[in-house]
Amino acid sequence: VRYSGSRVMRGYLATADTPFGPVPVRIGLGSSDSREATLAHEIGHLLDGFAVDPASRFYFASHDVTGPAAGWIASVQQSRAFTALIDWANGSPPPGQPRRPTAWFQYLLEPHELFARAYAQYIAVRSGDAVLVRQIADARARHPYAQWDDGDFTPVADALDDLF
Repeated sequence: VRYSGSRVMRGYLATADTPFGPVPVRIGLGSSDSREATLAHEIGHLLDGFAVDPASRFYFASHDVTGPAAGWIASVQQSRAFTALIDWANGSPPPGQPRRPTAWFQYLLEPHELFARAYAQYIAVRSGDAVLVRQIADARARHPYAQWDDGDFTPVADALDDLF
């Protein structure tokens, strides 16, 4: 892994081995106040994308409901946060929350986005890193149900333990 940075944008440049040969991967972090959580989120996308069986018809492992991620997918779909997002998308927002555009929910409910958010929260919870834990809590406060509350996340984290 080689570090590359500038005054405008800092990021990591790595080469990942795939069934198709080495692929350069750049993760840009910008100047966000949640750079650590953003990095964990983007690494989640990377892991999800490179975990795909080359014979699979899926681009991300998180899209294959019968594959190795099936237990994780089931735990997410049984979570209160996922159910709340579905209800909100269907016109029943949580108390005090506005209606949102359909595209917002389509994005949040994409399996690869769910996986990346779960992975970032998993790293925060399992590492106990105070900065990551705070950043996940801040994200949850800004976007209710985009991240899981602590009790709701336990089965999701356990399913990621099993997956890894």
